[in-house]
Amino acid sequence: MLCSRAEFKPGQEKLPVLRRECNGDASESALLKCVEMTVGNVMEYREQHKKVIEIPFNSTNKFQVSIHENTEPGRSSHYLLVMKG
Repeated sequence: MLCSRAEFKPGQEKLPVLRRECNGDASESALLKCVEMTVGNVMEYREQHKKVIEIPFNSTNKFQVSIHENTEPGRSSHYLLVMKG
């Protein structure tokens, strides 16, 4: 979920995940809900892997790349690169 900007709209924490409204397109929102249900708190994961830099998706390149801090214990790299497209 590091390569997605989709977020849940505020004030819906008590609603079931599938009933929450999202900011983002339909496919990104579906991925957000899926990961939230199967893996856990997406916003917490994003906080643990802060974005350093990003090349946003555009229709010319047809890809998106972002680099994040990798603070997980035992990891040999300090950064994590994620790409979609």
